Amino acid sequence: MAELGVGEGTVVSWQLPTRVDTVVLSMALARLGAIQNPILHLYREREVGFALRQTNSELFCVPGCGAVRTSPRWPNGALEGADRAPTLLVSTVDCPRGPRAPHPAPAASDAEGSPVRWIYYTSGSTAEPKGVRHTDQTLLAGGWGLARALR
Repeated sequence: MAELGVGEGTVVSWQLPTRVDTVVLSMALARLGAIQNPILHLYREREVGFALRQTNSELFCVPGCGAVRTSPRWPNGALEGADRAPTLLVSTVDCPRGPRAPHPAPAASDAEGSPVRWIYYTSGSTAEPKGVRHTDQTLLAGGWGLARALR
């Protein structure tokens, strides 16, 4: 990811199935300080295009196995009105092999000064999808709250 120019604040969207390589990608993006926009596998051209345009994603990762319902080619109209199309990265099931020098972790910050690291979208079933910006801390707080509620 670093070799592709991903770094602090780079917006990377991905529409990948729940697999080990997706977790590896997510952790690599977190390590680089990227802003991640995971897109639900149910989203089609309209929703995917909207999220990519609104976030101005620089990279869009999709699986090569056809496990989600988007094509590795840009669907007609998905990026209509976009300033530029993100670079398309087609994922394979192979994870990186062998030791590599780790990229340094982003600097720690307090809850007040935490940078946005995630953008999640609503379905947009009644209007345009809405992007919700999160820090790592807001996601952790939500997880803890859910765990507590479910005991």
